[in-house]
Amino acid sequence: MPKEEIACRRRSPGFRRALAATVLTLLAAPSVAQPLPGCDLSPGYPACADAHLRGSDLRGFDLRNADLTRADLSGADLSGANLGGANLAGTDFRDANLTGADLRGTHTFKAKWKGADLSGAIWKDGHRCQPGSIGACR
Repeated sequence: MPKEEIACRRRSPGFRRALAATVLTLLAAPSVAQPLPGCDLSPGYPACADAHLRGSDLRGFDLRNADLTRADLSGADLSGANLGGANLAGTDFRDANLTGADLRGTHTFKAKWKGADLSGAIWKDGHRCQPGSIGACR
């Protein structure tokens, strides 16, 4: 029997339950530490300028203050992602899923939104986009 298992068995049942819940939470949580081609995901200011992330699964990612200038995020799933304060100038979001994403304080000059689903997203000025907001926040 491994030492770790022996040590865990000596602890109270409540401790084991709490430990198991913590491990499951960590395994289920999305992480910005996941590798993305062309990105430096250092905490605080992720840099993904000119990255090719077409069709990527970025659900729930924390990309606050990220530099996503001219990134290709067409067809990507960014539902529930936090993009607050990010530089999205020239970013391609065509046909991307941004439902429930947080876009407060973003810079979106020349970003491409055609076909992007912004339903329930929080727009850069802080208002929530209406259901059915495709290609523009309504």
